[in-house]
Amino acid sequence: MIKNKHIYYKFIVCLLFFSLCITSLSVFLINQHNQNVLDASVAENTAFLQQSAMSATQAFAVSSSRAVRTLWESEELDSFINTGSEASFNMLERLMQNILKMSFSYYRVDVTGADGVVLLSLARSDNGMVHKQLHRHEVCLLPESQPENNYAVWFSEITLNQASSTDSAFHTMSVSKPLYHQNLFVGQVVLYLKMDFLLEVLTRNGNLDAYLMNEHGRIIATSLPAEMTYPSAQPVLFQTLSGVSDIHSEDAMHEKGFSVQNLTNLPSLGGLTLISHAATQFIAAREEEYRNSLIKIALIVMSFSILAGMLIAINPSRTMGQLEIVSRDRSRYMKLLDQYVPVLETDIRGSITRVNQAFTDISGYSEEELLGKSAAVLSFSQNDEQMAEVWGILESGLPWQGEFHNRTQSGSEFWIFSTVIPMYKNEKDLTGYMSISVDRTERKQLEVFAETDALTEIYNRRKIDRILQQECERSKRYGSLFSVLMMDIDHFKRVNDRYGHLVGDKVLNRLAVLLNDNTRAVDEVGRWGGEEFLVICPETDLDAATIAAEKIRKAIQQYDFPGIDRITISIGVEVYKPDQGLKETLEQADYYLYQAKKKGRNRVISRLSRKDESYGSET
Repeated sequence: MIKNKHIYYKFIVCLLFFSLCITSLSVFLINQHNQNVLDASVAENTAFLQQSAMSATQAFAVSSSRAVRTLWESEELDSFINTGSEASFNMLERLMQNILKMSFSYYRVDVTGADGVVLLSLARSDNGMVHKQLHRHEVCLLPESQPENNYAVWFSEITLNQASSTDSAFHTMSVSKPLYHQNLFVGQVVLYLKMDFLLEVLTRNGNLDAYLMNEHGRIIATSLPAEMTYPSAQPVLFQTLSGVSDIHSEDAMHEKGFSVQNLTNLPSLGGLTLISHAATQFIAAREEEYRNSLIKIALIVMSFSILAGMLIAINPSRTMGQLEIVSRDRSRYMKLLDQYVPVLETDIRGSITRVNQAFTDISGYSEEELLGKSAAVLSFSQNDEQMAEVWGILESGLPWQGEFHNRTQSGSEFWIFSTVIPMYKNEKDLTGYMSISVDRTERKQLEVFAETDALTEIYNRRKIDRILQQECERSKRYGSLFSVLMMDIDHFKRVNDRYGHLVGDKVLNRLAVLLNDNTRAVDEVGRWGGEEFLVICPETDLDAATIAAEKIRKAIQQYDFPGIDRITISIGVEVYKPDQGLKETLEQADYYLYQAKKKGRNRVISRLSRKDESYGSET
């Protein structure tokens, strides 16, 4: 009995020693795992913040530079500089109003002379657009030379606009482009932007402390409360706040735990750098959570290991249970990432088998509504050529990258750029496909805005030129035909002279609606310039195109435009053939349009028309 007791006590001592070793090893391994999870979480948050910042600054720079170039390239500005007439002044003012309406960030737009004197200024206010008389020192004068960055405009430093007696202070930036006339500098186009919303987007992350700094080290914006960073209500230098001796040294910044990203997509004169590190509260919360977990594990292992040998089997299960808790915590952090990266999985037939939270958010569907459905249910418009290309590449075992035009549950459009990869079981049996996507909806909306004529709300000249080139390439590839209908409003100058340009603008807008109503869905309608319009008819020979043109002509002639006499149009029709260049096709269409004008207007002319015959007649 005594020997058995000694063995029992020895077994208890050995078991206790073994449990101490296991406990120590478990604590060490779990602590290492927790630290890795924490480091990975911080790295993932940092990468997401930096990627979001680069995307946001690029979109901001593209949209603002496009707005400035729109004014800089406009006929209204050219007419105002050359003539200075009241009519050109009014037209330029309307254009500047439209530019201010493009974004809530745009709050003022100026046209200045070579000496810095404001020629025309328009600012946004609570009561609409108002003229604003400015003194020279209120104008942001940027360099007179042409900018050499990718956006072809100058971006000023981001500064704080001091509060007036009625308005609060806000951060501002100006975007400008020099004006030249006969190689002489004559002034600038300047767009002023409110930057507070963008700065908030760039620094917004609940798990990181983020700072925006210019090239001089001055903090422009931060995610921290103002009282924590600026006790005196004045901006401070990042070097003073962080204690880093050389803020321009990446090694020195990394030693202090800071991640640095130069936001070169927004080439402001003062530079812009995003600096971030893990938030103190985030680190403290995670460490407290891990510490409590480790203490619980240690107590459980020690308590149960002192019991009889039958409890030996319980200890590993308890340890594994705690490890599962840590694993679930890690999974929770991964789910947070799922909220920002849309993922969709299908079987080999294209039926949806899994979607994550980010995908349901962007599509508006619930997971239950999508599971088992064909991925084609999301398509906004069936593109057989694209789907044939996708399946051809995937069936060869290669990944596919491209853009999908989809429809949400409510019927609205959204665009995603997707990478589709095959999924295998045992590295050889194909089980389905995974699509990892990036939301491109806002970018596509900006592209559509840039391709649309503001007055008529149909395609502008740039978009029509691109469609013509695409049709040419398709014609050369497949040997197909397409026709162009070039049309011009008869006596449109009389409408403007008699009823005013506002009525003339309404006529142009209504005419665009009539063109869309009287053409096929596959036809492309655009404003060619002034009162000229162009219709592209794919897969249409000259006979069918001439009939379509006559239908349009009659519809315009018979339409009762409110408040004015009837309007008529003249149309020239030509068909494109692969052996005939695009330039020659457009020249022929323009020639037939000229012949229609010459023969009395309100008619359709093409190569099919005899010298004494054409569709339509003067009314």
